[in-house]
Amino acid sequence: EISNTVDRKFVVLYAGIMSPFQNPLVVADIAEQIQNEYPDIIFVIVGSGPLKQELKNTIQQKSLNNVLVLDAVRHEVMPFIYNIADLTLLLPPLLSAPGMYAFFATAMTRKFVEYAACGKPILCLTPPCVASKLCLRWKAGYHVLPQYMGKAVSVIKTLKENKELKEYASKNARRLAENLFSVERAAETLRKIIHA
Repeated sequence: EISNTVDRKFVVLYAGIMSPFQNPLVVADIAEQIQNEYPDIIFVIVGSGPLKQELKNTIQQKSLNNVLVLDAVRHEVMPFIYNIADLTLLLPPLLSAPGMYAFFATAMTRKFVEYAACGKPILCLTPPCVASKLCLRWKAGYHVLPQYMGKAVSVIKTLKENKELKEYASKNARRLAENLFSVERAAETLRKIIHA
């Protein structure tokens, strides 16, 4: 089903928990702004969580035909899911949720590492955090503050239109993962800690 749906589309992917910590409803807002101008851009959301049904309801209410919501899959299948993506997303917390911004300042999600390891450009729709800073430092993607979601639309359109820019970010994402998160780098760090 998924391969037929995304065939020859520009795929924007979020994979993970749908919760106050990672609010998927912003994807529906972005998709709504894009669907008429770019019918070949599709948003794929994979996972579960307390906001999943609300997301589905919002998609139905807005009559969005460019958002596909899939159930969570086994972790070993995730590399195949990541590799259908042209762009991956890190989502913001609900603005009203207490303590969320403080959490994000130091958070480093596993999905960020896995997105990068698969060489996928990353769009951080988050408060400033470790992931967004790494993304910008390594030129592996983009950072858009949650209150400026209109800029996210511009980033998606730009990467859709500019394949060279997308490939540049892809290579940098992979380079980031190899340099910071590889087994070799972890072993090197561990050796330094042990011999310190």
